Formats: sequence, C-alpha cells, structure tokens
Amino acid sequence: MIKLQKDKNVGKVVYIVEGNKTEIELLSHIFTSILDYTLIQKTRVDLDPIIKYESKVNHFSKIYLINTKNSNLSSISDLSGREYLDNVYKQLFETFHIDLSDAATYYIFDRDPGSNRPQECKSLMDLLKNSRDNGEEANGLLLLSYPAIEAYLISGSNQIEIEKCSSAKQLKEVVRGDEYKISGFKEENIVSACAVMLNSIKDIAGRRLREKDLDDFRELSLTIFQKEQNLWMQEHIFCILSLLSVSFLDLGILIEETT
Repeated sequence: MIKLQKDKNVGKVVYIVEGNKTEIELLSHIFTSILDYTLIQKTRVDLDPIIKYESKVNHFSKIYLINTKNSNLSSISDLSGREYLDNVYKQLFETFHIDLSDAATYYIFDRDPGSNRPQECKSLMDLLKNSRDNGEEANGLLLLSYPAIEAYLISGSNQIEIEKCSSAKQLKEVVRGDEYKISGFKEENIVSACAVMLNSIKDIAGRRLREKDLDDFRELSLTIFQKEQNLWMQEHIFCILSLLSVSFLDLGILIEETT
C-alpha cells in the first residue's frame, strides 16, 4: 500500500527539468496545489528566479524548479549546459541567499531516442545515482520517463489506455483528453502513479524496487534502460514508464507500507 505524507518536511529540494511546459506545470501543481510547499522557479524564459508560491503551512520545505538550457541530456553534461546551471545557482544565491550544494537534486528527463544517445544516457546514470551524495561528483539523481513525462500522467489516471508506445509524440496525443489534465491531478493520482510505477519496474526489471536502490539507483536504472533499449531496437516501442515517483519515495513524501 502506498501512502502520501502531505506534512513531510523535505527541506531544500531541486528539480532540474528539460521541458519548460509539461514538467513545470506538473511539478508546480503537485508541490503547490496538493502538497502546499514553497516553490521557487527559474525557467529558460525567466530572466531571474521567482517565488511562484509561498507556503502558508510548511515554511521548511522549499522546492527549486529549474529548466535546463535545452531539452536534451547534453544540457547537464556539456560545458555550456553546466555553465548555464552554475549561473542559475549563482542567481538563486544572490537573490535568496541560498546554497543548494547540499540539497536533494533530481534530473527529470525523457528517454528520447532522437536526441539522447544511449551511451550518454548510461554515462549519466553511472554518475547521477544518488540525490544527495555521489562522492566526488555533484549530487543528483537522474530519473527518466519512457518515452516522455506524459507517462506519469497516464500512470496516475484510472484510464490507462496504452501500456506501450513508439514515441513521445504518440503519448502526447493520448493525454490530450480531459481525464489527463494536470489541474485535475489529486492526492489519489500521485499514489496511483507510484503504484503503477512500482508494478512496471517489477515487470521490466524482473525485481522490485528496494529501499537500498534509493541510496544507489545506478544498477536498477541501467537495467530498466537496457530492457527498454532492447525493446526499442527490436520493435520500436517503449513500455510506458515514468520514474518521477522515485523522487517522492526518496524524499519520504510517499511511503510503501507493508501489511
């Protein structure tokens, strides 16, 4: 059984996302409308970071929602992309006097075979395996969606129309219906999305998500990636899966209770 802990104090949390629309809208809705956390945002179109919402009940949980320079994985691996993020962190420090070097950090990206090379994906999974401590590497956990973040919306709904698809474009077409609107997402949808994710991980990877995976997600992440990659190479389809809920489990916003 999955339980949502709305009063969980998560401290400082950074979400670095590729998209400047769906990901921003989805995470903003979850953290403000449902969880009532303070949200500070810096997208590609914002000149400066802004406070999008200030919590009235939880003054210790602050979410920093940041766009990458562009929408592919090179934006967190190449020099230009890293310089862009360093500048955003500098802006946040100068504006809010906040140091995010010790914050839990999550990189939310789509598994887009058109723009993200398999070797680049695997290299970043090797490095970005823990939200808070990667040794000499920067803190941060890479969480992919197969093939796109819309997989999360489908998993959270009670109307899962498809379980496999060939492209992000196809998935976006599916979620155009009213039943997938972000504004309609509620607590039960967050719980449902996590339950669907856990079942999908078991089906794809051949084992359950374990508590120790949250300390080092590398092995499970690479296993899922390779299974999905094999399916793509053979049939040009992906099993629909978003790993976004891993971040909620890692933060303790969601917990898995055993009976």
